[in-house]
Amino acid sequence: VLEALAMGLSTVGTTPATQGVDGLPERDYLVRDDAASFATAVADLLTDRPHARALSAHARSFVEATYDWERVFEPLDALV
Repeated sequence: VLEALAMGLSTVGTTPATQGVDGLPERDYLVRDDAASFATAVADLLTDRPHARALSAHARSFVEATYDWERVFEPLDALV
């Protein structure tokens, strides 16, 4: 899921797939846990391009702000 978000892809995942991802569901990615709503969410993203682009932009920004290598390793700088 993080790889998809980092690539700026509109992402739909299940609760288990997105567990541990610190982003905000519905802003950074979509969570759907049954087949019908999952398929509907994917179809909606394919037809609603403005929503898909907004979701993609939020996803990319979230990963850059949260998982950037500089940010991830900041706590280690104090130890060195």
